[in-house]
Amino acid sequence: ILGVCYLAALGWTATIGRWRYYMVASLVMLLGLGLAALQILPTLELAGLSTRSEYGFADFVSYSFPRKQLVQLLFPGIFGGLSGYGVPSYFGLWNLTELAGYVGLLPLMLAGVGFAVTRRKAISIFWLCAGLLAFLLALGDQTPLAHLVYRLPVVGKFRVPARHFIEMAFAVSVLAGIGAQAIIRQMVTRALLLRTIAVAAGVMLAGLFYIVSKHAAEYAFVGGVVRFNGLPWANATVAIPLIIFLATALTLLYWHRNPAHFPRQILLMLVLALDMASFGWFYSWQEYAPSKNILRPPAFAVDYQISLRETNQRVIPVRGVLGKMSELPPNLSRLWEIPSASIYGPLSLSRMTYLLSMRPDASLDPSWQNSDNQSLNLAAVRYVFLPRPAPLKDAQGILWDAENMDSWLGSGCDHPRGDSIKFNFPTSLQATTIGIVSRLACSPPVPDGEEVVRVVLTDSAGAVQTKSMFAGRDTAEWSYDCPTVTPQMKHRRAPIYSSFDAKMFDDSCTGHYYLATLKLDGITDVSRIELKWVGRSGAMTIEKVSLIDEVAKSSTPINSLMKDNSRWRFVEETAEAQIYENPQAMPRAWLVPEVIALKPDEILKTIKTSRLPDGRAYDPWRTALTEESSPVMAEQPDASASARVTRLDSTEMEVHTASSSPAFLVMSDADYPGWQATVDEAPAQIFRANYALRGVRVPAGRHVVRFRFRPKSFYFGAGITAFSLALLLGFLAFPLLRRKTAKS
Repeated sequence: ILGVCYLAALGWTATIGRWRYYMVASLVMLLGLGLAALQILPTLELAGLSTRSEYGFADFVSYSFPRKQLVQLLFPGIFGGLSGYGVPSYFGLWNLTELAGYVGLLPLMLAGVGFAVTRRKAISIFWLCAGLLAFLLALGDQTPLAHLVYRLPVVGKFRVPARHFIEMAFAVSVLAGIGAQAIIRQMVTRALLLRTIAVAAGVMLAGLFYIVSKHAAEYAFVGGVVRFNGLPWANATVAIPLIIFLATALTLLYWHRNPAHFPRQILLMLVLALDMASFGWFYSWQEYAPSKNILRPPAFAVDYQISLRETNQRVIPVRGVLGKMSELPPNLSRLWEIPSASIYGPLSLSRMTYLLSMRPDASLDPSWQNSDNQSLNLAAVRYVFLPRPAPLKDAQGILWDAENMDSWLGSGCDHPRGDSIKFNFPTSLQATTIGIVSRLACSPPVPDGEEVVRVVLTDSAGAVQTKSMFAGRDTAEWSYDCPTVTPQMKHRRAPIYSSFDAKMFDDSCTGHYYLATLKLDGITDVSRIELKWVGRSGAMTIEKVSLIDEVAKSSTPINSLMKDNSRWRFVEETAEAQIYENPQAMPRAWLVPEVIALKPDEILKTIKTSRLPDGRAYDPWRTALTEESSPVMAEQPDASASARVTRLDSTEMEVHTASSSPAFLVMSDADYPGWQATVDEAPAQIFRANYALRGVRVPAGRHVVRFRFRPKSFYFGAGITAFSLALLLGFLAFPLLRRKTAKS
């Protein structure tokens, strides 16, 4: 877009005539687009299927440069983040990498000189307007321009307005080059240079006044800095830009006196390097730049690489790109040839993102842990990688898992009934006491002292002991202190673990979690815990559980993944990660006897809840969900039906199937335009199955199903690129042939 505007501005006064200039420029641009069609057309196709196609205005203006941080363009480290300056961590609007717009003080002054000397020339006017427009666009929704640009095709699907600083920096660079050239040609008077320096000094002083004002201190306080001192002698991020400005001004005056003098030119370049390095050299790349070690997977990951190569299943990192190397973050796992269901990028497929409940940073929504959620199963996720937990320690020194389980017992509050919660441990844990954080819900009528939960503990030898939790002693109604609930309470308020702000019928109040500590019969090696609901009414949520050894003065927090050994099975713990196996993960390909057609939102809900719209249980081994009718319903399904992947790469897949009845082949791979299927070399229709995956009807018997990726967008783009390349070569060869003909 910037290039089109540049051509339009300069072509108006072109010496060859504006319309001839525009025609030639248009042909050159079309030729360039044609050469890039090989990339452009597949990218447009992918963009239309990605989460970016659904971006709203809030996404478009995310990471806008805040007006309150304008002074950062002159004092780049004023809001922290430059560790070499000895200043605190960054406390401005997140994040500094996206919001950094420092172009240097010397380039800004040279740009001012350049425009002042050539202000009547079209090129200078254009680059000044381009720089100012880019600056306004970087402010995002803080100017009316954002609403206008958002409505433009293609452009409205981008985000991070602060990246318009790239165009601003380019405009400043061009004007700075014009200014430097003007000084070399001695077109700049000393008076003009002094006026430019004076204006720049005024702007720097205005920035300094803001920094030492109460407004800057208040902004810093909101960012977590209690004592902010903006005085130059107390803050290096203020002093260094002022010193650089002084050095820049003196160097410009010195160079202006004899711009052709080589030592003075060297001095100018050194000041420029110092100016740019005052921010860039001290920024976070020093600490967070990738190490060459990322080219090799962690040693323990090789075992998973081999295992998954045999089963054709996948891993998934719960924290996405925020995870450490041992969590096998997306994109790196691909580099290490470890198949992953996760991906991080601006064009992630929206269907796969919603299926896996994946956030923009590729981290997973907590719903992945729900036992009824089939998403990871359908994506053939065999191993889940989590960060090694950092437990919370309460005032009594007891360790708890940082995340609440929110596991329900009972049947109150219109929540599905829960009868018990079971925890299984791969190795027994020694304890003398069990700690439980919980809350009752919809339970004001529960009498004081009524048993609501029975705790059954099994030791390593199989011996069982039972403890009870009572209303009023060990747990209580969470809304006990809400004004509309307190008069109805029939039990006491149990010891409070923590409180939180809540609302009850639009009235603000305080809710509570309660702590129960149940003594065991001596030291017990606990291998299994079951919490059984025995209350007559109401419901309860179990939030945290910890096994406490008072003899060893230690405690072991229990996390939600230990709840059901059939759902998540602990594998191992590395220095930075915990790995759990998913025994219910589907293979890469499988056969089902039944296909049900539903709407997309119904399919997604069914997958997340394991419940069909008609109330039946959803079993992915038996049923596939499609958005168009595909009548497959075997009257006598073959229980021994099988699908075996015999070949698999990025563009081809071969599956051998065997079934005595018609079946539907489901793949755990994403459905995407360009995939073609054959059954015994006969073309077959591909259905979108299970919201985002691929499926094909397969007749009874033994068959070979092949999938080949032949995207039309790629081949069409390749054809345009080849044609454009031929035209370009023809244009280049024509003058040579003409000259050769003329000579002959």
